[in-house]
Amino acid sequence: MSNSEQMNSNRDLTERQKEILKFIFNYLRANGYPPTLREICSKFNIASTYGAKRHLEALSKKGYIKVEVNSSRAIKILEKTFNEFETTTGYLTPTVGTALKVPIIGKIAAGSPIYAEENIEEYLEIAKKGDRISKDCFALRVKGDSMINAGIFQNDIVVINPTLIPTHGDIVAAAIEDTVTLKRILIENDRIILKSENENYKPIILNKNQSFSIIGKMVLLVRTY
Repeated sequence: MSNSEQMNSNRDLTERQKEILKFIFNYLRANGYPPTLREICSKFNIASTYGAKRHLEALSKKGYIKVEVNSSRAIKILEKTFNEFETTTGYLTPTVGTALKVPIIGKIAAGSPIYAEENIEEYLEIAKKGDRISKDCFALRVKGDSMINAGIFQNDIVVINPTLIPTHGDIVAAAIEDTVTLKRILIENDRIILKSENENYKPIILNKNQSFSIIGKMVLLVRTY
């Protein structure tokens, strides 16, 4: 998108809509999933979820997001938004004295990263952030397009924390037989579903007695240019 096209595209948004859209985008980048209506209300001091919903409806009509029904985190970012914001977010800036070197692992076997030097492609230097970003983290380079609706694209880098216990709706790295995949985890009674964020891929339904392992929870997305 050219600078003139981007300026024209921005003109169809009110200042509040721009702020809310940027918040949704940054929240998705930091957490791997979008905010709830209540989180948007809290951020912008909106009195009711109905008020937040009206803003989302406007953003949806203008082609920036898609809002699904019957879900607490129902917001999907569309291509128009990525074109305008993707170069300005998605990074944690290292703070002096707290930066960590996180290895980008090129090979995973038996559900665990192999930290041998020959399997480390390079290192990322990112800021420690509570329990989410810690010395136990490692990074993987994304292959394929199965998570594009979550804003995760081919060759993006995802940081995985193997010490955090994933909960329903988190994005995780999972090992099934000899394959490692990045998916959203849905926990339903006696089964686990690994859901793609791309309508072209069917969900992977696992019984708890099947052979698989959850390697870790995604805690950060990094895109380089």
